[in-house]
Amino acid sequence: VGEKTYMTDWYNLPHKTARGLLLIIARSSNVIKITGGKLFQLSIATFSDVTKTSVIYLNLIRTMTST
Repeated sequence: VGEKTYMTDWYNLPHKTARGLLLIIARSSNVIKITGGKLFQLSIATFSDVTKTSVIYLNLIRTMTST
């Protein structure tokens, strides 16, 4: 996002608009990391693993309670 914003002619824009774009450039340089309880970093892969494990655990509990 920051790179594409920088590629625009932001220096030819009105001062207020250019300042807003500079803030976008500055903020996009920081990588945001979401952690799970400060133990591990969340991503699509970890979300998928947690979802699969939860479904397996739910099915196990349903099987145990239905008999």
